Amino acid sequence: MEEIKTTQTPTFGQQYLEGIQKDSGMAPVKDIRDGMLSEWDKNVLEVVQKTRAIEPTRHFYVCVTTKRELLLKNTIRNYFESKYACPTPSFEQVVYKIHEGGTDISIMWVIPNKDACIYLTLNALNVAPEERQLLEYVLRFNKGELDQLAQKENGEIVQKLDT
Repeated sequence: MEEIKTTQTPTFGQQYLEGIQKDSGMAPVKDIRDGMLSEWDKNVLEVVQKTRAIEPTRHFYVCVTTKRELLLKNTIRNYFESKYACPTPSFEQVVYKIHEGGTDISIMWVIPNKDACIYLTLNALNVAPEERQLLEYVLRFNKGELDQLAQKENGEIVQKLDT
C-alpha cells in the first residue's frame, strides 16, 4: 500500500512562536513593507468596488490605517475602509480620493509612523530621491496643511495657520 504524504502548513500562532524564539528585536523593514504591500492594491480596489456598488456617483475616500496588534509582537495590520467625509490626517495613514462617478483615484497623502516622521523631518536635506514625496507629505502634515486640505474637502471653514 502506497503511503500518501501530506504537508501541513504551520498555523499563524506556530509561525509567531517560532519568530519570537529566534527574534533579534525588530523585524527587518523590508520584510514589513513587502508583507504590507503584497495585497495592498487588491484591497484598495475591493473597497472602491464595494462602495461604488452602494453609491455609484458620489466621490468618497479610501482610508488605509496601519495598526500594531497589542498582544502579538511585530504584528501589523492594515485596515481599509471607505469614508464619505475626508478623514483627519493622522500617523500611519494613507488616504485616496475616488472622484465622482468614475474610477479615477488620486492619492491625498501618506503619513508614516511618528518615528519615521521625526526622522524624515530631521534629515530632510539627506532624504533619498525616492522618499522626497513622502517627505513632502510629512512636512505638510507637520505644518497643518493636510488638516486644511481635509477641512476644504469637507466644506468646513478652513482654519488659518499661525506662521
